Order: sequence, then C-alpha cells, then structure tokens
Amino acid sequence: MKLINDSRLILGGIFLLVLLAIGGARWIAKSDVPNSTHDGRFDTRCNPWGDDASREFCEISFYSLIARPEQYHGRMIGVTGFLVKDFGKFVLFPSREHYEAGINVEGIEVIGAVRRDKGGEVTTQPPVIPQEISSLAQSGGVFPVYIVGLFDAKYLGTGSARLGAVHFHHMLLMQNIPKGESQ
Repeated sequence: MKLINDSRLILGGIFLLVLLAIGGARWIAKSDVPNSTHDGRFDTRCNPWGDDASREFCEISFYSLIARPEQYHGRMIGVTGFLVKDFGKFVLFPSREHYEAGINVEGIEVIGAVRRDKGGEVTTQPPVIPQEISSLAQSGGVFPVYIVGLFDAKYLGTGSARLGAVHFHHMLLMQNIPKGESQ
C-alpha cells in the first residue's frame, strides 16, 4: 500500500513539474516577443512607416509573402525579387528560376498607385517604372529589384494566376557589394 501511495506522489510531482515547465516556457516566450518587428512575425505590428506610427512598413522575404499573403494584405511592404515584363505587365518573382519555371502563382503584379477622385471613384494609375529598370525588365528581366508598395492579396491576376499585386511607391535596382570589399 505504501508503494502505491509513493508512486502516486512521485507521478503527481512529475505532473506538477511538467505543468510548471510548460507554463514557464509560455511566459518566457510571450515576454520575449517585441511590440513590433521588421516583418510582423509573432503577429506583431511591423515597424512604423517613417515618422507616422499609425502606418506600418513590413520588410519581408519573398518566401514569407508566399507563405502568408493574407498577413500582408493592405500593408506597406518592402520585398526584393526578379522583375520581368510578362505579357505586357511588370511582374516580380522570387527569382529568375521561378519565372522560367512558369510558377505564375508566385508572381506579384506591379501596378500603379490607386487614386480616388472627389466623387469617390477609384482608379489605378499605370505604373511608372524607372527607365533603367524598365529597360532591363523588358529585355529578359532584372535582379535584384527592391519594391516598396501597398500589397493587395485579393488581386488574383488577369490572364495568369498571381500571388497578388503591389501598388508600388518606390523601386530600386539593388547593388550588391562584392565579398571582401567595403565602401
């Protein structure tokens, strides 16, 4: 009888330790999460857009966008990819290989700014791509291009299925510094 009571006491103690460990791990994990992150991980806000704390700017990898496009819908994003003119439209892909493999659902169509007139009518302006980037995109594509703009995950494409669209604000042709060199 004493052996059974001792076993119950030991099992109860182990159970209590496991519960404390799980609860403590959750508390530690929750307390380590910052209020904002560069990419909105842990369902945090992204960093503020400049001096305007009411607007967010999410600097993300293309793969984060592919995995959870709905998380970035309606948010300002910054993403790098391979830009090409595809069937008359500028499209950003994770890489040249994704484009050449025909993985259209991983392409983000680059569209212009959305304008609302005094009557509330919404129109999308054609994108005004910087000339150097536009020329390279039309002659086989260009990488790496960094785009900043408002992401629309509800945009599914016209003619080809797309991951979404970005109403672009800025576009830069990135220059990598070769390893071992500094400026």
